[in-house]
Amino acid sequence: MATVRPADLSRCPRQNYWPLQPRNPDGLYPGYHPGEFLAEEMEARGWTDCTVAVRCGLTELVVRHIRLGNIFITRDIAVALWIAFDIKAYMWLAMEAGRWKAGI
Repeated sequence: MATVRPADLSRCPRQNYWPLQPRNPDGLYPGYHPGEFLAEEMEARGWTDCTVAVRCGLTELVVRHIRLGNIFITRDIAVALWIAFDIKAYMWLAMEAGRWKAGI
């Protein structure tokens, strides 16, 4: 079995924008689905489900279900997405919490 090494993220384009709504006083991002954000980031970088799965150490099925909103962003998934996309784990968790608060 081959050893999987972390991807070289230095070649990834850094996004200096944050297209989310301003945070409310609770520190959450209401009304913004983390799966939609994941899909937008994947499209902007030209990545497929397979690419994200390899970079995160997840399966393609899990990545697809995150995009569709069928799987919740847990701490472990947030850290994996942080490693792949260089977007802090607390941002992914804040979007998930905002999704729950907004009832999305």
